[in-house]
Amino acid sequence: MKRVLCFLLLVIAACLAIAASRGDFESLSAGAEKKYTLSTHEGSRYAEKFSDWSTKPMLHAMDVCESHPFSNRYCDIIAVVAADGHIRRLLFSPSNSYVECVRKDLRLGAVAPKPPGDSWPVQIRLIDGR
Repeated sequence: MKRVLCFLLLVIAACLAIAASRGDFESLSAGAEKKYTLSTHEGSRYAEKFSDWSTKPMLHAMDVCESHPFSNRYCDIIAVVAADGHIRRLLFSPSNSYVECVRKDLRLGAVAPKPPGDSWPVQIRLIDGR
């Protein structure tokens, strides 16, 4: 009985952790969209700098993870960048084999260009296809 109860508690904890993670992704995604569409354009200017900085490792991950023929699966990545440019968090979604491969093979540098503010979310979508 104790084992069943422990197993049940473990399953509940895992489900709550997954739900919290998904909620984090959705709220950060909305935050990245708001930052990108600021009327001052600082969000879109920073997205361009971040894209220039991250292009080479992103292309490498796409090359390593591409399937033949293309699967048209996608990988959304949210990077949360600290005021000093350090990457605080990387979140990936949805759950599929392409995302798991990108998560394993993506090697971003430790320090990105400094964002306009602290905890600045940037969202990128990689697609396994044309």
